[in-house]
Amino acid sequence: MRVLGILLLMGVGIYLICTGSAQEKTATNKEKIIGIWELAKVTPADDPWPKMWDFTKDEKVKLTLKMGDKQVIYEAGTYEVDGDTIKFKIKLKAETLTWKIKTLADTTLVLEAKKDDLKATLEFKKK
Repeated sequence: MRVLGILLLMGVGIYLICTGSAQEKTATNKEKIIGIWELAKVTPADDPWPKMWDFTKDEKVKLTLKMGDKQVIYEAGTYEVDGDTIKFKIKLKAETLTWKIKTLADTTLVLEAKKDDLKATLEFKKK
């Protein structure tokens, strides 16, 4: 009887360990943003924006710019994600921009960009 009780406790323990480790961890915005994103839509539409944005694991942002008939990849600076905000430290201008992450899913990213009185919404699809 004592052996049966020990075996039962061991079985329950193994079950709890297995079910606890089987739960999926929800990815954070910091993890989900990593990758290459293609700009699909900008509102207002008259603003020129780079078409490809690469958010690297080491928190660098690289932009694909079109210069004439060539595409140039430019390391624009660094980024930092904190909840639903993203801060860009731009190398060329030595400034920091803080934008809002409106949507970040597996294949969709929507950013709300603000600078002074200017505002734009950028919609991306993951490559």
